[in-house]
Order: sequence, then structure tokens, then C-alpha cells
Amino acid sequence: MFFTSARLLMLTGLISFSLSPAGSACQDSAKPVSTKAVGTFPGDGNRSVILLLNKPLVLSDTQVQQAVMAGLSAKAGVEENSPPGQGNSIVRKNGDFLVHSGTKHYTLRFGRSAFFSKEQLADLDELRTRKRLNAHTAWVAVELIPEQPDETAAGVEPAAYRQMCTMLVKCLQIRPDAEPSVLGVLVPGKNIILAAPDNVTELLQDQDPIAALETAVQTPVLDAGSNAAEMKAATKKAQQEWPTFVQAFRKRTPAATHSFNVLMPFRDGEKTEIMWIEVTGIDGDTVRGTLANQPALLTTLKQGDPVTGAISNLSDWIYTDPVTEQPVGGFLVELLSRESADATQNQKQ
Repeated sequence: MFFTSARLLMLTGLISFSLSPAGSACQDSAKPVSTKAVGTFPGDGNRSVILLLNKPLVLSDTQVQQAVMAGLSAKAGVEENSPPGQGNSIVRKNGDFLVHSGTKHYTLRFGRSAFFSKEQLADLDELRTRKRLNAHTAWVAVELIPEQPDETAAGVEPAAYRQMCTMLVKCLQIRPDAEPSVLGVLVPGKNIILAAPDNVTELLQDQDPIAALETAVQTPVLDAGSNAAEMKAATKKAQQEWPTFVQAFRKRTPAATHSFNVLMPFRDGEKTEIMWIEVTGIDGDTVRGTLANQPALLTTLKQGDPVTGAISNLSDWIYTDPVTEQPVGGFLVELLSRESADATQNQKQ
């Protein structure tokens, strides 16, 4: 199983960056992150939903039975190392639970140690996700068992994902006094690796939980990295072509629905985070607007705050042409999207 930041880039379009105190305005090319970990799956794991937790979820057989059957809206018992029953049933085998619901068969597994190692997470470009996932110490997962050995993740029906997600939520909720926090959600077959938002249980219980999780992906915050030359070239081009942005902004109509965005650095002591501003005004060498990102490092700002920035600090800009409906600018966005696409292609080879 592999993940890259390409999924995040595709889902959000806009990206922000964070810089270490000694860093420069650059970002590493996207690297695939292997999800091989302490907990392994019977198959390749690409037909699963995995929740990363802040502490182990410890349930008795009876509690697992109640949670799973509540998720399936059915009744069944737990059979210890015995053949599965008809209809809905749970078979406990070697510490795992084999769930049978109609024609679908699942493996439910509880992990009491980290799913990712710190080293694996270090390869994850998106800072907010990496920071959140680094805190996990346990996991719980459900995998759909394929009917055919060569069946791919593309064959997982939305209804199966819905059942998997519901079972996981019911397992979390069976002991409200000791319910662990969900720090991350992984859906390998959909290339989703997500720092869990506050409403993660609502998303998991949506009629289409995969679509709900995809729309919940936040604007990525990417680390400063080593490809300084290309990043500086993209920034230089953005500054050289700044008049194009200004001209388009001043020609916009009151009824315009597309926003105009610029990428600027924001500092708090030694911390620097480069984020997007949705522009509301341009005054000479200064842009005004509202912060379009939720900061990952800075605590002095929040998304939606009014902010200003000097054009001399401009890193990138982007807007949508009202006639062609195509994005204009986005020089860093184009660079990072290309790198992410290359990483995804390398992952497939």
C-alpha cells in the first residue's frame, strides 16, 4: 500500500508551505509512503478502511459482537475458531474477527501498537497530516475479503465501504467512557490518508463516506525541502508576471464567482508558514485579503482572518479566467502537481 500527497493536491488545488527556521521557500518532491506496518492484512490492504487512534481500543467479544451487528443492523453471535454461520455472523480467529454479512465477508482487526513507524511518516510531505498521525499509538481496521484472489480495490462497492465505516464507528462508540480519539483515516484503495477532522465520525457515517472524506481533505501544508532552484524559478516567474494578475483583478465584475489568490509568507518568531490569501484589494505594493488556509504551525492566525502582504514577498498567484474557466498562474502549484504526478507514476511501476 502506498500514499502520496498527489491525492491532496488534486482534491484541494491550493497548497501552503511551512518553513523551518533555517529553511528556504522550497518543498521536497512528493514521496510515496509505504503503509507496511506492525499490523498486516491477509491481502494487500487495498480494500480496507483504517483508523489511527491515540490509544488502543480494547473490547470484549460481546462488545465487538454488539458493535458490529449494530453496524450491520443485524443479530449474530461470536463463534470461536469455528466455521461461519449462515446470514450474519462473527467468527473470532487468532485474535481477529471474521464478519459475514450476506455475500460480503470482512476482517476486523485491532492493533495495539503504531500502524506507521516514525520513519515512514517522515516521508509524508503534508505537514498537518504528519504531525497528527505521529501521535497515534494504535489502530482499528476493517478489510473486505475479495471473492476472487485477483479482485482489485476498484471493485469495492460504495455499500461495502459504508458497512466498513459504520462498523468502525460502532466499535468506537460501544464504550463511550473509554472511547479513543481518531487521529487519522486511511483508505488505501482510494489513496486517502487524512488527518481526522473534528467531525470524522459524522463523515464515516455518511451515505457515501468516501466522498465525504475526500471533501474533508484540508489544504495541504508542505515542508520546506531541497528543490530550491525550481521553486525559486517558479516564484521569480510569478513576480515577473504579477501585472497579469493585477490587470485581471481590476477587470473583475461585481458578479464574479471566482476568487483571486496569492501565496505569501507569515511569521511568528522563528516559525514561517507560506499560505494563501484570497485577495480583496491591491494597494500599490500591498495586497489585502483573508487567510485562505488554516495554519498548521502558527497560532497567531486562523483561517478567515484579515491579512495583508507585501508584493515583494509574493511566492505565487492564481485565479480562474472568467471566459475559458481555466486557471491562470499557479506556477508553484503546477510544479508541485507535476512532481506529485511523477511520484504517483513511480509508485505504480
